[in-house]
Amino acid sequence: MKCIKDEETIFINKHIDKFSQVFCDAVMDGKVHIKRIRKYVPDTYGSFTIKGYQKWEVDIIFEGKLNARVKTTSQWLGSEIYNQKGISKVKVNRLIKKRCLNIVTRKMAFWGVSEFDFTIKKVTWI
Repeated sequence: MKCIKDEETIFINKHIDKFSQVFCDAVMDGKVHIKRIRKYVPDTYGSFTIKGYQKWEVDIIFEGKLNARVKTTSQWLGSEIYNQKGISKVKVNRLIKKRCLNIVTRKMAFWGVSEFDFTIKKVTWI
């Protein structure tokens, strides 16, 4: 796959910063911003190409708190949860990606990208 910069991705990356979504539920409380979008198309092998196939990657910024159980009590923690003993950064980021997928899907649909064509690649927690 080859990352391309065309007029569509440049336009989306330029205007995507203006959109943020606030959400609150039992597990997460905060805002989600889309930081950057990348578009990939398949490499061409001779005369063989897959027409119309595109893959998108989305980087998100999460501002907020996560409800986590520490020892016996449940607490709202910010990004300091990464410093807790026994907490996996990979699992925390996976939880954030799953919870934010619905919000990011709606934003990407606004720009004309279906939910099956993109993945959330990177999470930055502020």
